[in-house]
Amino acid sequence: MAERRRHKKRIQEVSEPTKEEKAVAKYLRFNCPTKSTNMMGHRVDYFIASKAVDCLLDSKWAKAKKGEEAVFTSRESVVDYCNRLLKKQFFHRALKVMKKKPEKDPKKEKEKEKVKSDSSKEEEKKGKKEKEKKKESEVAETKKEKSDDSPGTPKKKKEVKKKFKLEPHEDQLFLDGNEVYVWIYDPVHFKTFAMGLILVIAVIAATLFPLWPAEMRVGVYYLSVAAGCFVASILLLAVARCILFLIIWLVTGGRHHFWFLPNLTADVGFIDSFRPLYTHEYKGPKATDRKGSDKTEKDGGAQKAQKSDSDEKSDSEKKDDEEEDEEEREEGKEADGEGAEERHSDTDSDRREDDGSQHSNGNDFEMITREELDQHTEEEEEEDEEDDDEMDDGDYKSPPPTETHEKKDDDEDGTMPPYDEETQKLIDAAQKARDEFDEAEKSLREVDDNIRNLEKEISFDFGPSVEFAYLYSQCYELTTGEYVYRLCPFNRVSQKPKYGGSETNLGSWGKWAGPEDNIYSVMKYEHGTGCWQGPNRSTTVKLTCGTETVVTSTSEPSRCEYLMEFTSPAVCQEPPPMSQEPPPMTSDHGHDEL
Repeated sequence: MAERRRHKKRIQEVSEPTKEEKAVAKYLRFNCPTKSTNMMGHRVDYFIASKAVDCLLDSKWAKAKKGEEAVFTSRESVVDYCNRLLKKQFFHRALKVMKKKPEKDPKKEKEKEKVKSDSSKEEEKKGKKEKEKKKESEVAETKKEKSDDSPGTPKKKKEVKKKFKLEPHEDQLFLDGNEVYVWIYDPVHFKTFAMGLILVIAVIAATLFPLWPAEMRVGVYYLSVAAGCFVASILLLAVARCILFLIIWLVTGGRHHFWFLPNLTADVGFIDSFRPLYTHEYKGPKATDRKGSDKTEKDGGAQKAQKSDSDEKSDSEKKDDEEEDEEEREEGKEADGEGAEERHSDTDSDRREDDGSQHSNGNDFEMITREELDQHTEEEEEEDEEDDDEMDDGDYKSPPPTETHEKKDDDEDGTMPPYDEETQKLIDAAQKARDEFDEAEKSLREVDDNIRNLEKEISFDFGPSVEFAYLYSQCYELTTGEYVYRLCPFNRVSQKPKYGGSETNLGSWGKWAGPEDNIYSVMKYEHGTGCWQGPNRSTTVKLTCGTETVVTSTSEPSRCEYLMEFTSPAVCQEPPPMSQEPPPMTSDHGHDEL
C-alpha cells in the first residue's frame, strides 16, 4: 500500500506542472524558432536544443530581480530546467533518420546491361548522325553561356536538401546541441483568442441589429451603401479598362497594347493595385530593316525616290519634304506658262514621281493622296481667280470688296454665309410654325392628362353625398419616433425612416371595407411592398368623426398588416331635421271639463 501511494505521488509530481513551468514552456513555444514535418503520419512542430537554450538565456527568467535570483544563470541550468519540462511531457526527443535510395542488385543490373548492349549496337549507327548535330548545337549554346558568364567567377554548385524523417528516440533526455525535440504542448495564442472573442461579439451584435439606436442603424446603412458603391465602381472600372484595351487593339491592328490600371485585378495589395496608372507596349514590326533600305536608296543617286515612313521620320522632316515637292510643282507650272516645249522626264521631280508610283508602300499612298488633294485645291483656286478676272472684265458687277473679305473669313472659320432675305423669311416662318405646333401639342397633352385625371376621379366612390371628394389628391403625415407615415386617400399609404432611407409602400387604394350599415367608415389599402419571407404589406384605415382632418395614430397589430386611425368632418352624420309644427295646446289642469 505504501509503495502504491508513493507511485501515485510521483505521477502527480510529474504530471502536474507549476505556473512558472507553464509560463516558460509557453514563452519557449512562441519564441523559439520551429519547423514542421511529418512524423508517423502526423504533422508536428520541432525545434533544436541549442536554439531553445539561447532563447531562454535571452528571456526575463535569465535576469535577476530585486530580492530574487535568476532562474537561468548558465547553459547547464537551462538544460536541467528543460529536462524537467521533458519529464512533464511538454515535448519529447526525436531522432533524425535520413532517407536512403533503394540499393540495386548487381545481378539484375548485369542482365540489363547485356540486353542494352545488344540493342545499343544497332542504335549507335543510327544515332551517330543525330549526335553530331546535337554536338554542334551544344557547342553554340556553351559559347553563349561563356559569353554571358563574367570571367573569374567560380560556378556555384546547387545545394541539394537532404530528406529525412523523424522517429521517437529511446533515450528521453535533453541535451544541448543539434538534437531535435518535438512539441506536445500546444497552447492557444492570445491573438487567436482575441480574434475569436471579437468574432463572437460581432455575431451577437449583428443578431441584435433591430435593437440598435436609430442613428447607429442609419450609419450602418450608409456604410453598407458606400461599400456597395465602391465594389460596383471597381467592377465597372475593370470592365471599362478591358473595353478601352479592345478598342485600341482593334484600331491599331494589334500593334499597340494599352492597359489602364494594369494591376487592378492582380494578386497585389490595395495600394499596389492602382500602380502604375497605365502601361503601353508596342508589338508591331521593327523599323531597323526599313532604315537600312532607305540609306541604300539615298546612296544610289537621284534615280530612286525617298520613302516616307511615319515611324522613321519626324513631323518636321515630313513638312520639309512636302514643301520641296510643292516648289518643284510650281517650277513646272511656270515652265508650262512660258511655253517651254522641252518637257523631259529626266528632271528630279518627274523621276521622283515615277519612282514613287513604282515603289509605293502604305505610307507613300498617304503622301500621294495628300499631293492629289493639294493639286485639287490649287486648281480650284486658279479657276476661282479666272472667274474673278472675267467678272472684272464687265460681264456683271462684282460684289464689294468688304463682303468678299467677310466671306473668306467665314470660310476660314468654318461658319455658313448669311441667307438671302427671301430664304431668311421662309426660315423664320417655318420656325414660327414649328414653335406654334409645339405649343399646341403641349397644350393638347395637358388637356388629355386633365381628362384622364377627371375620368379617374369620377370612377372613385366618394360616398353617398360625395362628402369624401375633398380628400382626393391630398396627403396627410404622422411622425413617430422612428418613421414618418404618409396617407394619401384614394391613392396609397407609405412609410419612410425618419433619419433617411428609402420609402416603403404599405398598400395602394383598394376599397371601402366597413360593415354593411356603415361601409364608409373603413378604408382598405392592399398589395404593398412584400415582407421578407412573408406576405405583401396592407393597411386598414379607420375613419372617425372629428373637427380636423388628421392621422391620429398608427400601429402594426400583426406582421405586415398596419392599422391607421384617421379623423375627418366628412364622417360626421347630419342631425335629424327639426319639425316646424307647434306643439298641441293642453289645459292647465291636464284635462277638459264639460
